[in-house]
Amino acid sequence: MNSESKPRTQAGRSAETRDRILDAVVEIARTRGASHVTIDAVTRASGMSKGGVLHHFPSKDALLKAMIARKVERLRADCADRRGALSDRPNPTLRAILSVLTEKLDEDEGLPGAILAASAENPSLLEPVRREFEALWADIRAETGDPDAAFAIWCAMEGLRLIRVFGMSPDGPGLERRAVAAIERMIDQLPGKESDR
Repeated sequence: MNSESKPRTQAGRSAETRDRILDAVVEIARTRGASHVTIDAVTRASGMSKGGVLHHFPSKDALLKAMIARKVERLRADCADRRGALSDRPNPTLRAILSVLTEKLDEDEGLPGAILAASAENPSLLEPVRREFEALWADIRAETGDPDAAFAIWCAMEGLRLIRVFGMSPDGPGLERRAVAAIERMIDQLPGKESDR
């Protein structure tokens, strides 16, 4: 029996339903803003019944938390894949973050802004992001010979991400690309741990 003809399990169907609902949440947040994410709006956008949405996500906060957690999980997976490919070089976590950031500069998805807007209303929504930043910092610190400089470089990357989210780059994408190149040069000059040398 090939994988296409295998019957789906309840867990598989439930995961597909959650993804369908979260896809609707992302679309609403991206196009109209997080304040427009409501159970009723998600019900309409997902084509699910209200009971079906409520079964998986009992509140707007639950929808937003799940949306943010899924975004963090996807970024974590992207970063982990790239970190593995860069593991032969010093500071692979910083290099992986920069690689993901560079790719995301080309996307105008609007979701990071929606996440920030939602977190202004409810700061606890950023808890998955806080946990991910703590894990990233532990990896960065373990890989570098200069934690202070590594943190400054990471801050520059996150600052560039926010400039992009808010559309505040004074000279547009060209300046952002030059900033990425400058950050890459800084990472190249950043010493790794003695064991990496």
